[in-house]
Amino acid sequence: MAGIREGNGDAFSYDAFLSYGHAHDAKLASVLQTKLERFAKPWYRTRGLRVFRDDADLAADPDLWGAIERALGTARWFVLLASDSAAASPWVNREVTWWLAHRSAARLLIVATERRLVWDDAADDWAPNAPVPPALRKVFRTEPLWVDMSGVTGVDLPVERLADLAAPLHGTPKELLISEQVRQHQRTMRLAYGAVAVMTVLTLLAAGGAFVAVGQRDKARTQARLATSRQLAALATANLSTRLDVAQLLAVEGYRLDHNPQTRAALFQSLASSPRLVRYLTAGARITALAASRDGGVVAVGTASGRVIRWDLRSGHRDELTVGSRGVTQVALNSDGMVVAVADGAAVWVKDMAATAAFTTMGAHLGTVDLAVSPSGKTVAVLDGGPSNSARATLTMHVRASGASVQVRSDSFEHVGLTDDAEVTMFNSLGMWRRMVASNLRSKAAFLTMSTPAGGFAPGSSPDGEYLGYAKYGQVTAWSTRDPNVDTSTPSGFLSSRTPNAPSDDLVISRDGKWAATTRGGALYVGPLSKDSQSAETAPAGELLTGTREVRGLAFLGRDGTRLVSAVGESVALWDLRYPGRLAERTGITVADAAAAGNPPTLVLPPDERLVLMSGSIQGAAVYDFSSRPPRTLVRNDTASNTTPVWDRARKRPLLLRSLDQEEELQTFEAKPVTVGRWTTDGSAPIAASQTPDGGEVVIVDSSGAVRVNNISTGRSRRIAAGPRRRNGLDYVAAGAVDPEAHSAAVASTLGAALIDLGTGRIRQVGDGAAVQVVFTRSNLYVQRATDDLEVWSRDGRTLQRTFPPDGGYHWSFAVSRDERLLARLRTDGSVVLTDPMTSELVGSFQLPYPEGSTATTPYGGTTLAFTTDQRELLTATAGGELIRWAVSADALTVRACATAGRALTHQEWEREVHLGPTSSRSCPPAVRR
Repeated sequence: MAGIREGNGDAFSYDAFLSYGHAHDAKLASVLQTKLERFAKPWYRTRGLRVFRDDADLAADPDLWGAIERALGTARWFVLLASDSAAASPWVNREVTWWLAHRSAARLLIVATERRLVWDDAADDWAPNAPVPPALRKVFRTEPLWVDMSGVTGVDLPVERLADLAAPLHGTPKELLISEQVRQHQRTMRLAYGAVAVMTVLTLLAAGGAFVAVGQRDKARTQARLATSRQLAALATANLSTRLDVAQLLAVEGYRLDHNPQTRAALFQSLASSPRLVRYLTAGARITALAASRDGGVVAVGTASGRVIRWDLRSGHRDELTVGSRGVTQVALNSDGMVVAVADGAAVWVKDMAATAAFTTMGAHLGTVDLAVSPSGKTVAVLDGGPSNSARATLTMHVRASGASVQVRSDSFEHVGLTDDAEVTMFNSLGMWRRMVASNLRSKAAFLTMSTPAGGFAPGSSPDGEYLGYAKYGQVTAWSTRDPNVDTSTPSGFLSSRTPNAPSDDLVISRDGKWAATTRGGALYVGPLSKDSQSAETAPAGELLTGTREVRGLAFLGRDGTRLVSAVGESVALWDLRYPGRLAERTGITVADAAAAGNPPTLVLPPDERLVLMSGSIQGAAVYDFSSRPPRTLVRNDTASNTTPVWDRARKRPLLLRSLDQEEELQTFEAKPVTVGRWTTDGSAPIAASQTPDGGEVVIVDSSGAVRVNNISTGRSRRIAAGPRRRNGLDYVAAGAVDPEAHSAAVASTLGAALIDLGTGRIRQVGDGAAVQVVFTRSNLYVQRATDDLEVWSRDGRTLQRTFPPDGGYHWSFAVSRDERLLARLRTDGSVVLTDPMTSELVGSFQLPYPEGSTATTPYGGTTLAFTTDQRELLTATAGGELIRWAVSADALTVRACATAGRALTHQEWEREVHLGPTSSRSCPPAVRR
């Protein structure tokens, strides 16, 4: 059940592995690598040796030791730079330990970089204060020969010392190697002198055409870079449905090469695709077993190299544990993931992560087919015997504290589960099961009749065996083993949501029996199980999850079915049905439902601040500090209604405009507000407000469409313009806006869009047709028509710059970034579409999560969009839902893509996908070793 199908890996070859302490020998190691690779090399080759050095050869890899171990495994010699720094480094000691365990000390060369490397003849070992790692003591029986480079700083490496080290690496006597080095150097100098003479002549001839050549070269490089970046963008798009991690990394590489609309769109699309895929966890080796804890906090995998990698998703901590040289076949966890059980087909081990002790063996268990750990971690169940019909198949129960065990034949059972320490369940793929007392393995209940179809089905279960089922004919049938009287010979029990009407590879059922997940190649299908439906046509709909290659292991994370983990090659993919997408970051800020009454929430983002002001007609008001994650609530007033936030430009503080019947108050936005201004009104509530640059007045557009200016200190109010002229009393004011400099205001209504000059009071009609939204930018006025047309006008309302034609699906809400390089528009289905308003080119789109608290028939109608002042994020606030921040800038997208992919693009992937040879790209952060 935890076993995983096999895959392939890659290998390298090095002449030497360089091990050193970074604090003392980083510079020397770098120079030594270069000098060794070039020493006595033929003139026509780039290097004579290949030397591994971590800083030069390691790419980003979460499995850092796995990468180092692979390099050690393909190196012919081990070169240790002996220093106090190396002696104190746990990494150097681990490397020496590995080499001595898997290779020979005869292939280990020592370079002394400090003068205290002394051999103690009396002890037949290094002197007590010799700068060598602990693993190197008691290794040599007699004093070994080492190379003395103490006092050498880097660039002045003596040829004699280099030859001492290079001779065994080349397998050539030192004298011959030095002679070859001298001969190659003389040959190189003769070639250089000849080349100088030739180049002198050629330089004179080429001088006239240099300018043209340089221009052509630069143009060719630009064209090549552009072509490669577009190729990477196309490859990223092609990999979206099958290898989303590779797609994200290719998109990062493409955008790094050239910033153009195609690479930007590919980068955005790679993060917007398959939004339920949260991120990848990289094991660094082929995964052969997968397990997830019942509380949903821990994921563990076993690898073909005999290691167990455990991730604590709550703290982000990653543990790597070595079990043995055999590949891991089974992994099991207790409820909180602190107890890990491992099998490799020959033995079973258990480790308590809270203890410092290593793995404890549970004894020999040949042909282990399944194992389980009780929720408390006190009991381990092991099912042995190979094939299900083996007469030697047995179930063994181990009590960890006492070491006691009890055993019984398992007959034809293939899987084992533990719901607690008192009961154990065995079951098989035919639907048979037996529940027993854990302490003595006496049978309590059993169902030994075949409950599955004749063939062509995928069997499955919950991890503890409480639920069994099968997938066939586009549906999942499941039943409970807790009810021995259930009639499992007919498709009663639970029926899942519809699944693809094709053979499934795997089936898993959640621990609570309410969800089922099936796999077909790289696609997952997750749906709820229903007691009411008896056919696939009436079953509730599930969700198709794409973005990975063939899934080789699958498990629900936690007790319910909203989170899953799947093993894909050397990585684990995390899925969450409640996750809004990798572009999104939830803030935890809820927005009150405004369906019954009131307008969508108002968002105000002050310039050059990380504050967000949010209020609404019925939801109160609050100020949030977005410089922290999650955002910090500075002030919150849940009782305030009919309020509009205003930014005090003069004092750089938030204010709150409150509408009180025939009055308005301007208050400080504090726990104990102070009124700074008050004036009388005609009862029309504000729909837009902004303070003048000098801080003395507030410009208000009210619900009647009137524009007025109120003096804060005196309370004097002067009306600049009345509302739109009524037509049979049916006109409606939809929105208003005040420009950033408070020179003009705009009103959108059923009568059209109007621009009001605050200095003269002149009203200019902007275009024709009913308007539902107006937004000012530094240079333009954006007008959303009721027909879905979005028009861009000059700030004076005289010139129509461009029009985004309608398609019948856009809502009134949109936002424009400060530099006008991004336009976000909301569609009625809840998707947000981003375009470049200057070129009308599509950047990408993403889906808003459904507002679970909304009672509106069109729930996304209560959504407000706003770009942050740094333009890196788009904020969305949906009534009945939440306030979410979405990464939209290319820089933020590259960081998010690297983080969710969990690694960098490997050289092998680059060569395989792009066919352009190796790349030196470090678009994603490299691994940090010491």
